[in-house]
Amino acid sequence: MTDASDAIHLPDGYLVWDGDTITDEAFDKLRSEALFRHNNCIPLFTKDAISEFGKQFKMAVAGQVSVVSVRRLDGERADFRVPPDHPGFHPDSKPTIGFVALQKLARLGPYNDKFCPIFTTHLIVEYIGLMRDRITGEVIPSDIQPIEDVEPYFRRTLTKWEATPACQHLRGSLKALLQRNSNIRKIDKIVAYACGSLIEFETEESGAYPSLAPRPFYQHALVMTVLDVLQNERTDRDAEQIRCYLQDPIYTDAEKDMLAKFAVTVVDDAEGFLLTDDSTAVLSFAPNVPIKQVVLDISLPPMMMWDKVKDEDVLKPWTDPDSPRIRKLIGEHYDEVEFQDYEERFMTSFYVKRAPT
Repeated sequence: MTDASDAIHLPDGYLVWDGDTITDEAFDKLRSEALFRHNNCIPLFTKDAISEFGKQFKMAVAGQVSVVSVRRLDGERADFRVPPDHPGFHPDSKPTIGFVALQKLARLGPYNDKFCPIFTTHLIVEYIGLMRDRITGEVIPSDIQPIEDVEPYFRRTLTKWEATPACQHLRGSLKALLQRNSNIRKIDKIVAYACGSLIEFETEESGAYPSLAPRPFYQHALVMTVLDVLQNERTDRDAEQIRCYLQDPIYTDAEKDMLAKFAVTVVDDAEGFLLTDDSTAVLSFAPNVPIKQVVLDISLPPMMMWDKVKDEDVLKPWTDPDSPRIRKLIGEHYDEVEFQDYEERFMTSFYVKRAPT
């Protein structure tokens, strides 16, 4: 029997309890189906499945149901109890929707290591737990900054970022693309994934904020620049405002309220994927979920700024891995645009959908 019922440890305090216990024969069948999809560029994620899973999840969080279900690749149902019936579960953990890459389902390469967790479904319920000492179980305190200090610090970061050559080059590139690429002119919204926390970072011993802002501040600043150019450099000024959404389960209510002042809306769980379509600019920064696989399974966005698509698979487990399907779609539909990130604040590449000829 293959048992995935034990706690599976994921990065940064994430946990998932998968109560799905299947026979070795059934697991081999699931793995073979995942491998077939991977090798033949067959999509895994659909908006319908994500939407249905999301509806069940919201009902479970509200206490209206206790089980969230999803169909495995063999058509059988897998159930997740919310909250899980597990002795290691801490009630202060926050449930969220998780996404599993095809490579993990197929146990390909580094994902076939005996220490890698076993997954049987592409959609899961996972939990963001407080970081605890592995021996004592006590909560490890985080460096949380007061929001009344974070907002002016973010505004100063915006000013610093706008003065950099990288920002000026990006503005010029976007303006030129708006002139010559009709796909860019069709963008009506931005969805940015995994921009990171704005309140959780260390300060200097003096208590002053560091001279170099933590990477999440610049990632949010980059989103603001893309929003500003797409909104204000368009020729069709009468068009509706560009909407901007951020999806990251790490945000606190205080951060959500602060970001709303910058015309940005934080969406929960899987809503960002449901908003993503062929008129969306997508940004992603080293996420803990397979953003590239999900996004390109459900859409062909006009532009993406995310981890560089490599020609070959990496030799270590990666949370946002490339795949034959991703490489195929990028090669058939996209050009890579120069993005001057000399200070390596973002570690991303810039892809633009080719204009129709």
